[in-house]
Amino acid sequence: MGFEVSIGVSLVRNWRAVRSGISNGQVDLSLLFRVFCFGFYVFIGLILSFVSIKAPKSPVPDLWLASVGLSVALIFGTQRNVLQALRFWDKTPRWQEKRVDLTT
Repeated sequence: MGFEVSIGVSLVRNWRAVRSGISNGQVDLSLLFRVFCFGFYVFIGLILSFVSIKAPKSPVPDLWLASVGLSVALIFGTQRNVLQALRFWDKTPRWQEKRVDLTT
């Protein structure tokens, strides 16, 4: 949860900087969405862990916790840059150089 709060604070600061004209960057809302989805998934898993203490014969908490690896792969592995890196057979350029003028 602390990691999510830290990302949320940095994104709010970045958003304010973009709105005030200090920064020309863009706010990466997909990262925020992915982290909160994963946090929600972990929170449900925490609740189901407490349920497994009360009902140890229930397979639902164990199945949910066993699917954490798959959820990480789906939530964070579907980012555009990760998918581009996984397409090793595609020979089109993946990154383009951006020239920045530092003499302002």
